[in-house]
Amino acid sequence: DYNESTFVVEKTEKLTVQVPGGPLIPYTQITGHFPATRTLETLPAGIRQSPTTFQQNYVFRFPAKEFWRNRSFEQQHPSGGGQVDNRMAFTNGAYSVNWMSASVPNAVASHRHEAAATKVAKAYANRLYGNTAKIYSYFWGCSGGGIVSMAAAENVTGVWDGVQVHCMGSTGTAQFHSFFWQALYTMAIPPAKADAIAAAAAPGGTGDIYAGLNDEEKSVLNEFISAGYPLPVIGNHFKNLIPL
Repeated sequence: DYNESTFVVEKTEKLTVQVPGGPLIPYTQITGHFPATRTLETLPAGIRQSPTTFQQNYVFRFPAKEFWRNRSFEQQHPSGGGQVDNRMAFTNGAYSVNWMSASVPNAVASHRHEAAATKVAKAYANRLYGNTAKIYSYFWGCSGGGIVSMAAAENVTGVWDGVQVHCMGSTGTAQFHSFFWQALYTMAIPPAKADAIAAAAAPGGTGDIYAGLNDEEKSVLNEFISAGYPLPVIGNHFKNLIPL
């Protein structure tokens, strides 16, 4: 779904940014998107969200060749967006990859198209700069972006050379951004037992969240709690989380 052949370029602009007390840096800005390829109705049974149901908008910003040192920067927040400050990128020898369509409904599994966008941007950089050397790419995020950065580090290889996970948002709505945790729990714990866990964890419940679970289910629940889900969230039966 996401590659150079499916990326649609909308416009290319020649712009400049003034660094306070420093140079005026020319840069090339490419605006484009990955089109939506599915609708909610065409998703497989049981799948309620997918990044493929949204158009994923991106902006690539490439500084003039004399300011580039074979680096790319990308930062991420799944609902607030992911724009890298031009001055920070350009003065550190990097072009930037910027996701422009972040939102709560469009926050699931965003590391997939972000990895693809990084590959597309590398291809454009190689042509723009006449480059054949390695490009070193860096990805980071804070809060919900920290969860996505963790998902990127654990699920993507050969794209980023460094990933920084900042201040992971481990409670509330931040958890659904790294989709595999809730998916694992949903697959491993039968609905009736999940209801019993929720009732036990809720205020006034027995507190025995392991009652009736086999060893595998206990292991999954322990892993889930270790991932950052506190008992009040489990007790709320994840109603404050966007379901998968």
